[in-house]
Amino acid sequence: MDKIKIETTHGTISVIDGGGSGPSVMMIHGNSLNAALFSPLMSSRLAGNYRFVAFDLPGHGDSPRAVNPGKDYSLAAYASMVRELVRVLGLGMPVLFGHSLGGHIAMQALAGGLDCRGLFIVGTPPLGSPPDYAAAFNLVATGDWMFRAELPAEEIKKTAAACMPPGIPAPAELARAIASTDPRARLELGISMGRDILHDEAAFLASWPRPVAITIGEHDTFIKRSYLEGLTVPSLWGGSIRTIAGAGHCPQVDAPEQLTAMLGEYLDGLEA
Repeated sequence: MDKIKIETTHGTISVIDGGGSGPSVMMIHGNSLNAALFSPLMSSRLAGNYRFVAFDLPGHGDSPRAVNPGKDYSLAAYASMVRELVRVLGLGMPVLFGHSLGGHIAMQALAGGLDCRGLFIVGTPPLGSPPDYAAAFNLVATGDWMFRAELPAEEIKKTAAACMPPGIPAPAELARAIASTDPRARLELGISMGRDILHDEAAFLASWPRPVAITIGEHDTFIKRSYLEGLTVPSLWGGSIRTIAGAGHCPQVDAPEQLTAMLGEYLDGLEA
């Protein structure tokens, strides 16, 4: 597994390339998280059959902070960067795997013209235009941390704990990921969500023909499952929203075995 730096029009990006020789899977992390949290999946049994690639968004993980925060910390910029990385890394037509914000980035990239074999999203409610946040998210549970710059240490600890299922303590790396993220990344993302004209994700999935896996942790308190079940997605994998047993909002951290099994079933189905 190699860690490399890629120069993009949105800054220097840290990339983890699993180096497998099979079909490619690009993994996109969530708000204030990082690519290293996908390590359990990237080192799983699936790594022998697929080329897993994950990267740190600007100002996250090992990617430097944005030189132009107002330009590069936005959903549109992140989607543009995904399209650029797919081309530069020679991924062909990958499967996009997006967690939380990463799922929105994936859908924006696809709706913007990226051609992929499939889409697997975790803890991501596809939003309409304009987005109805109250319908899609449990706003009491999420709070406003997603778009707030400075987060006190105690709030970081509580946010990490809220990502986990009941009774499971948050691992230290989850809180460290949140704490190390450039505070401007959250602030500018929130500003951009109210400023930029974005693709209608729900409408896109209603017409996209390739297999779409929509999954949610059994104990994910951030997302309203009823919202997911009300979507119209003709190409929905298995015809239903999939539940990751025992998981919270970050199953790559708290339920990697179950998530790996589900992702493997999805990927193997594409190759059959």
